[in-house]
Amino acid sequence: MNPQMRVADMERDRACAILREHFAVGRLSKDELMLRVAAAQSAITWGDLDQIFADLPRIPGMEISPTALPMPSPPPPPTGVYLAPPVVVPAHDPGSGPRMAAWACFILGFFTGGLTWIPAIILAIVAASRRNSVPTYVPGKFPAAPRARSYTGVIVASVIGIVALVGLGVAVIHANTLHTVEVEISSAEGSVAGQIDITTPREGSSEEVGLPHKKTYTISGSVSDVTVSASEAHYVSGKKKRKKAPVTCTIIVDRNIVDQSTSDGECHASYSE
Repeated sequence: MNPQMRVADMERDRACAILREHFAVGRLSKDELMLRVAAAQSAITWGDLDQIFADLPRIPGMEISPTALPMPSPPPPPTGVYLAPPVVVPAHDPGSGPRMAAWACFILGFFTGGLTWIPAIILAIVAASRRNSVPTYVPGKFPAAPRARSYTGVIVASVIGIVALVGLGVAVIHANTLHTVEVEISSAEGSVAGQIDITTPREGSSEEVGLPHKKTYTISGSVSDVTVSASEAHYVSGKKKRKKAPVTCTIIVDRNIVDQSTSDGECHASYSE
């Protein structure tokens, strides 16, 4: 190669790459590398480049001459000198949290009589709307928000399931609870006769009886539509025979008086939860 022939930018860049290879194997110090790279970048002729490589051996496959074989890509720089470009990878799916919550609510629906199926449908729609919006992030720098959404979805599903199970349990317990219902018809004047009507959720009766009258019922579940009434109440002995007598109708649920009324000749009491 004619030492007076000028070099192009491609030859200067190739020379710098070869110098970095000599540095990588330990033939040059860092300071020498910087000086020789600067000299190669400012070289004008092949003679200038020859002086830079005068004390360095030839590296097979790495030639400065344009007639040489194609030069392979320069080796990676030593650790700490250059930073590798970031690799972009898919981030966490933002719809995974609602999707997991939807499946959890769907499964819980079989144990809660379908109470959690409506939240499951809503969460599935939310998850589908987020399916096509998947951002990308650099490895090691994932934001906390996507994972937080996933954990939040599981927590929401768990809370919904717990609330549904508790509500179902309360309903079952309430439906199986036994209540004691007492109905009383009495008079402060002693023996009284009259017509009484008693209605409970399971039975009803109407009859003419002597007062006082008392009866106890055991009712499972809610206590509703309990009524007791008396009419045509009158004295059965003494000077006031066939005269109206004051009577009192009382309804007692679980030892608590829930309704009571008093009147001459008739009374009426009712209760419903």
